[in-house]
Formats: sequence, C-alpha cells, structure tokens
Amino acid sequence: SVHHATVDNECAAPVTAVFAVSNHGGIPGTEAIMTKAYLKTKGIYVISATQVTDPDSAAGTFMENILFLFNQFENDLRRDKSVMGMTECLKRGYWFNNVPLGYDRKKVGREHIITVNEDGKKLRNAFIWKATEGMSDIAICERLKAMGLDVDRKHLNKIFQNVFYAGYMRHNLLGNEIVKGKHEALIDEVIFNKINGISNAGY
Repeated sequence: SVHHATVDNECAAPVTAVFAVSNHGGIPGTEAIMTKAYLKTKGIYVISATQVTDPDSAAGTFMENILFLFNQFENDLRRDKSVMGMTECLKRGYWFNNVPLGYDRKKVGREHIITVNEDGKKLRNAFIWKATEGMSDIAICERLKAMGLDVDRKHLNKIFQNVFYAGYMRHNLLGNEIVKGKHEALIDEVIFNKINGISNAGY
C-alpha cells in the first residue's frame, strides 16, 4: 500500500491504516501475513481503509490473508507475462540487456538499434589477430592498450567466447538456444568459430 497513517492514543491500541491490503511492493503474500501477525502480537493492528475486515475475528483474519495471497498471485502473473514478453523479444532477435564492450545502443522510433562503435572497431582487430596470427591473449591486450583500448586478459577471453560479437545471442531466458540477433555483427562466424575451435556449421 502507498498511503498509511498511524493512530495511537491512551484509549486504543496503535493502528496502522493502509489504503488497501495489497502486495505491489513485491513482498511475498506469506511474508506479509507473518508480518501482520507479528505486529498484532505487539498490539499493532493493520487496518485497510478500502477493504472492510475485522482483524479480531477469525473470518476477518482469514479474509485479509486471502487478499495478501491474491495480490501475490497477481504479481506472479505480471512477472510471468513480463518474462514471456522478454523471451519473445529475444527470439525475434532483439537484445534488451546492457550491450557488451564495443557496442552502442540508440532508440529510433520504437526500435532499439545496436551498432559497433569505435571501441568495437579496435576490438575487431583482436579477433583477427587471434584467428590469423595466433597471438596470445596477453600480446593482444598489450596491442589493444597501445591503440587506446584497455582490456584485461580475463575480459578478453570472455569476449572471444561471446556469440554476440558474431551476430548471435545467448540468454538465460532462451535456455540452450542460440538466436540470430538483429544487431550488427562485429566479426563473421568463420573467425569466431576458428578462435573457439568449432566447426563452421553455423548455429
């Protein structure tokens, strides 16, 4: 609930008046029920201003608990719908998370366009050096640093394994599926696969 006020006087127990018994703050319904019960043991009553219940009766307590659980159910439905929307977005090839090093994101109309930036152009050399010259990661890091791009060896190794740079996407919401992205590829599949020791059969 958003609005609340506490009333305390000598003739009555402290009362916290809430606008509604809701769970929009993301607190699980069971936790809300336990919190309300704990406050009651301290003589503090949580009373809804819009949902009439009797906190001292079994029926009233039961109804309040039902409201808490129902609101948790609504929140869970919203979360499931949100996850489904994000998964569908990924399957269509659109990336909504932070973009990796070497990319910029800009909004054009309702669409987010992801393109290679100046750091990405420098980073493209790292893939080429690795694939064609067999350079060590340390040597590549030093050469990139001389070009003004500071990347440590551990980060570089993760970059080489990230399919995003080859124009594809991997995400927890997709499970083991790898999807062709709408974003600009930094390097082609042949170079990416050569660096990672996999066949050129695609994804």
